[in-house]
Amino acid sequence: METTGLRTRLLLLLLLTASYAQAQEFQILHIFTDGPDGAVPVAGLTLDQGGNLYGAALGGGLSGNGTVFRLTHTDSGWSFATLYSFRGGYDGTGAGSNVIFGPDGDLYGTTTLPGFYGPTAQAWGTVYKLSPPPPSCKDACAWSETILHRFLGRTQGYDPGYLNIVFDAAGNIYGTTMYGGDIGGNCFDDGCGVVYELTQIGEDWSYSVLYRFTGQGSDGNVPISGIALGQQGNLYGATEYGGLYESGNVYELIPSPAGWAENTIYSFGGYPAEGSLTFDRAGNLYGTTCCGGAQVYELSRLNGGWMLTTIHDFYGDGYFIPNGDLVVDEAGNLYGTTYNGGTGGGNVFKLTPGIGGWIYTDLHDFHGPDGASPFGGVTLDANGNIFGTTARGGDMFGCAPPSGCGVVWEIAGVGAPHKN
Repeated sequence: METTGLRTRLLLLLLLTASYAQAQEFQILHIFTDGPDGAVPVAGLTLDQGGNLYGAALGGGLSGNGTVFRLTHTDSGWSFATLYSFRGGYDGTGAGSNVIFGPDGDLYGTTTLPGFYGPTAQAWGTVYKLSPPPPSCKDACAWSETILHRFLGRTQGYDPGYLNIVFDAAGNIYGTTMYGGDIGGNCFDDGCGVVYELTQIGEDWSYSVLYRFTGQGSDGNVPISGIALGQQGNLYGATEYGGLYESGNVYELIPSPAGWAENTIYSFGGYPAEGSLTFDRAGNLYGTTCCGGAQVYELSRLNGGWMLTTIHDFYGDGYFIPNGDLVVDEAGNLYGTTYNGGTGGGNVFKLTPGIGGWIYTDLHDFHGPDGASPFGGVTLDANGNIFGTTARGGDMFGCAPPSGCGVVWEIAGVGAPHKN
C-alpha cells in the first residue's frame, strides 16, 4: 500500500515538473500596441534562412490600415521592425494573409478589406509585393510596395479574405477569393468564389481565373482555404459551403490543355472545413473542421478515391474552431491551434502518430495577457521551435479593451524540423 502511494506521489511530481517545464518553453516575442507596429495579426509567420520571422497585421500602422513586420533574431533576443504600413485606398487595407518569399526574394501577400482607389472605383482586396530597400538604407527605410492585382469584383472574384497564396516551381502565384466568379444561381449576387493564377510577363503580372465555383451538385462555394500544391501540379483546397451536403468540400483542380477541371474528393456531411490543407510526404492531406464538429482529419488515397479519417475530435476537450493552418514536422507530427476554448483564448496543440492512433498533446493554453485567439496557425523552424501569432490578447488595455492587440509567441524545442 505504501509502495503504491509512493508511486502515485512520484507520478504526480513528474507530471507537475513536466507541466512546469512546458510552461517555461513559452515566451512572448512581441506585444502589439495598435501603433506603428500594427494590431490584430490574423496571419501566421514566415521564416527566412537566417531564422528571422515575417508577418502581417490587419490593423494599426501609420494610418491604421495594417502593417508587414519582421522580428530579427539577435544574441540578446528578438528585435521588432515595421517594414511597411499600408495607407488604404489605392494602396490596400488590412493585411490578412501570410507573407511569403517569392523566387526573387521579395515578400508577397494579400490585403482583404475594400477601399476606394479612385473617384468611383473600389477594390475588394489586393495582391502585393514588398521589395527591400537598398543595403545603404539598412533599417532606416521602409520596403517598397508593388500592387500585382486589385480585385474589382463580379466575375473576376473579390475578397481574398485571410487566405494564403502560394508559388509553383515556375514562379506563378495561385490563390482564392471567397466571393465573385459565378454571379447569380446558387450564390446570388455575391458569387461563389474563384481560384486564380498570377503569371509574370516582364515587369507586369497577368491575372486569370482558373475556376469559378458554382455551388451546384458536389461543387462547393466560398473557398475557406488557400491553395495546396500537389506533387503532380494539381491544386487542392476546401470550401465552407456547397458540396453534396451543403457543408463544403475538399476539391482538386487538374490542369489539361482545355483548362482546369474540378474534382470533388470529399464532401463534408455536418461541419465545414476551416483553414488550409497540408500535405505530408506520403501525399496525405490534413485539415480541420470547425464549430460544433471541431476536428483534425486526414484524407488518404484509397482505390482510386480518397478516404477521410478523423485523427482528433475536440469534442470534450473544451476547444473550438481549429482554424489555423497545420504544419507537419520531419517525424510526421502535426501542429496547430484552436481559436477559443480552454482557459478562454484557445491553445497550441501537437498530434503524434502512434500504433493505436494519434496522441494529442496540449502545448499551451492562452488566457489573455499571454495572447488570445490564435488565427494564423503555426510555423516550425529547423530546431523544432514553434512560432505563431494571436489576433488578440497581450496588452489588454489596447484595441477595444479588454481584447488586446495580439502578440507574437514562441514555444521552444517541442518538435522536429518542418517538412519542405
